[in-house]
Amino acid sequence: MRSWFFLSLLCFAAQGADLGGRVKVGGDWQDGGSQSLDEALGHKTSAETSAQLRLALAQSLGNWAFKAAWQLDGSQGSAVALAKDKAAAFPELAQGSDDSLWDLQQGWRAGHDSQYQQRWDRLNLGYSGQNLVMRLGRQALTWGAGQVFHPMDLVNPFQPVQLDTAYKRGTDLAYGQWLFDGGADLQVALVPHKNRDGFDADGGKPTQALFASIPGEKLQWTLLAASDRGDPTFGAGASGPFGENIWNLELVSTGLRQGGHARSLLFNLTRAGIIWQGDYTAFVEYYHNGFGQPRRHYSLAELAPSLAVRLRRGQQFVTARDYLALGGTWQWTPLVQLMPSLILNLKDASALFDTQLSWSLSDNLTFKADLRLPMGNKGTEFGGLPLLQDQAPYLTQPRQLQVQLELYF
Repeated sequence: MRSWFFLSLLCFAAQGADLGGRVKVGGDWQDGGSQSLDEALGHKTSAETSAQLRLALAQSLGNWAFKAAWQLDGSQGSAVALAKDKAAAFPELAQGSDDSLWDLQQGWRAGHDSQYQQRWDRLNLGYSGQNLVMRLGRQALTWGAGQVFHPMDLVNPFQPVQLDTAYKRGTDLAYGQWLFDGGADLQVALVPHKNRDGFDADGGKPTQALFASIPGEKLQWTLLAASDRGDPTFGAGASGPFGENIWNLELVSTGLRQGGHARSLLFNLTRAGIIWQGDYTAFVEYYHNGFGQPRRHYSLAELAPSLAVRLRRGQQFVTARDYLALGGTWQWTPLVQLMPSLILNLKDASALFDTQLSWSLSDNLTFKADLRLPMGNKGTEFGGLPLLQDQAPYLTQPRQLQVQLELYF
């Protein structure tokens, strides 16, 4: 009922405001492979069709601005049924429910193989002055400079390979930023959480964070100090030029409730240029996951609690310690871009290859496609981790093909 009230308010406020949005339709085909959990649940191969309507509004009055975005999602197919069966059989494997303070979403379904949801993804009031920026309400927040992995990004980070990155999922928070005359800035965020599923003992604790960006003559510095659901978290980063490349280094240390620290490191090099008459950007990135399993072989039942809870929250997406990622973007024509990437688990030699195509059909119409191919033996992260030690079924990364058409207005 609350969401429909805000939607009526949006329609009323749209008079004289900047109103736009997006319509997206797509399809997804997956093959979990033999001995997979997908096969055990009766869906070795699965598919789904999906559609999304997103309406966005921005209204400004002097230094003040109001922003809102409402989203309606629907999907249907055997992949929907598979996801529901997985969540019912192994709820600890499912990503947790939305932990935003306000419950501004509503889901319903017409059958076991369909689901629909409407939610408010943005709803905030902001002030922008000469030095001060403030926002209160549902919004998106991004910190860090990772290309594939994001150890400094504590709030709803993107997955390592994701086809749709136009909008980061919003959450309820209070945000402030002070811009110093010399170019530095200090950001503060308070993110309240609400534990709605009961699996995370600390899920209802807030995230409080300070993030500073400090420019120098040759290096750019970043500092992070936070309490993330009760876990003290400190980070430092630096970036600068190296020949024709730009390098970035991030170190993040998190104190664990059960004792000790999880220390993560990220280092990447990026480069831009022209090859085969097309613009390109390329990167190589090393990531040491302080929460990851130190051993080469392990089962999902053996994951450390600090890792398992972050996988469920959507703060982590990998389970091992050390990774190497390579990728980039090549502009085949002014309207067509190719974005290949490869993530290699350095411990068990499994890998995930992903290549994306973006084709601009007109000023506001884009076709996208994504082909994802896991590589590795059973018992490896991308080949399939066992639920229990050395026995089927395996939770595999499926071979996957996605296509989608986006219309902006």
